[in-house]
Amino acid sequence: MLLDSFESCSTYQELQAIRNAAQTQILAAFDLENIDHPCNAHTPVEKLSEIGIAVIDMGKLNKPIADASFEELVDFIQARHTIIQQWAWVTPRTCPSTEKWHANKDRDHVANPYTCQFANSKISSGGRESMYQAIYFLNSMSNWRRGPGHPERTVNIMCWAAALERATINEVNGNGFSSPTTYFKDLQKFSPVYRRWYNMTGGRQTQPSCRDFLHSLGLGSLSGGAGVCLHNACNDAVMELAAFLRILKFTEAEWDSWMAGEDLPPVTVKTQQKNAFSNNQALEKKMTARRRHYF
Repeated sequence: MLLDSFESCSTYQELQAIRNAAQTQILAAFDLENIDHPCNAHTPVEKLSEIGIAVIDMGKLNKPIADASFEELVDFIQARHTIIQQWAWVTPRTCPSTEKWHANKDRDHVANPYTCQFANSKISSGGRESMYQAIYFLNSMSNWRRGPGHPERTVNIMCWAAALERATINEVNGNGFSSPTTYFKDLQKFSPVYRRWYNMTGGRQTQPSCRDFLHSLGLGSLSGGAGVCLHNACNDAVMELAAFLRILKFTEAEWDSWMAGEDLPPVTVKTQQKNAFSNNQALEKKMTARRRHYF
């Protein structure tokens, strides 16, 4: 049901049907970051610098989604973050690019590899090998907690603006995901998102930035008051999944308000991995000291 109505949901009743269908499914968000400045890397895999995955097995909830709080749902999210060793030294502070087009507002380099707030980051030796491992992990989810004689679980993998993720997956594995019950969807094309921004702008904009999308749902702050640092593959994946869960949890009044263009009140997201941010900041000092030149 979730797959069938992902790009056609237009009423609160249809959203409730998606929520009911998701009750036994596995939901995941998948995000990649890559080097976005001139260098001797050309293909998506050669430029790959980070992999972020966030997963929630809704079958472990043991209660209807409608009866669970948003905070309870977020507590079930599992996250993992990989930094590719070749580009592990490149951060907003160390990137040497002077290209004018590379500048993004007040900083030169967009990706923030060492700001992961939901998992302890792992350094991996190669982009292609890391993508194989990520695809294998995502493929394996259809067999999670699958009883004898039971069909494969339905897995819905979501990305925000999925062009990079699709291109990288296709370069590594042209067949994509092997399980017939694993589906790959672009959150920008989730019908409520598309319709909200289409109606707000009179059709001029249908694909908001991820930051604007999260802000509209009251997302962007962690428990304790810290802000979420985006353009980190793991942080992005967790927040994208949290955003989808936030929409699944809509009351009819929240649906009407949000679809009418109103932003929802702030909610906070709990960080499950204690000291993840400080551990990853320490990792940055270690890895950026090994500066290498690939330009």
